[in-house]
Amino acid sequence: MKDLFFDLYGFENAILILKQQKYLFVSWCNNSIPTAGSRTTKIEKLNSNTKAEIFKTINHKNGDITLKTNLGYLKFSK
Repeated sequence: MKDLFFDLYGFENAILILKQQKYLFVSWCNNSIPTAGSRTTKIEKLNSNTKAEIFKTINHKNGDITLKTNLGYLKFSK
């Protein structure tokens, strides 16, 4: 997963790829990368049909992936 740059894909395709890679949870924040205590839900509840645009992909050492979008930051965890 380290070599995937989700900013090259559409938001809907990026979410499908993350679901296939067994990411279970998504956390979000408006202005910064989500940390412990941020709002979190299961990835199935994420609406992938939004008008979100991915500007940047951040690959964390622990395997988490953060997507910087026009709607805020989304951090995906296993």
